Amino acid sequence: MPIEIKGQWHTDLWSAAIDQLQNYSTDYHANGFGVYLVLWFGNKTTSKLPKAWKRKRPQSLQEMKNKLNECYKDISDKTKIFVLDLSK
Repeated sequence: MPIEIKGQWHTDLWSAAIDQLQNYSTDYHANGFGVYLVLWFGNKTTSKLPKAWKRKRPQSLQEMKNKLNECYKDISDKTKIFVLDLSK
């Protein structure tokens, strides 16, 4: 099963589940399934957001989950989105 992993600061965070993961999941071994895993380090991360970042930074784990689910609301039911809390 393909897994696409992105940190919360990554410029492709809001497109990779479709642009990257959906391409991998079409492989006949994947059978359409995939996991999109976002690493959440908290809202006080020292990573600078890239200049291309056009969205407001989520301030909480729940807000990140909500924004990702809204962004990818039309993604395949075989693709699951998870946010891993690494803030502690």
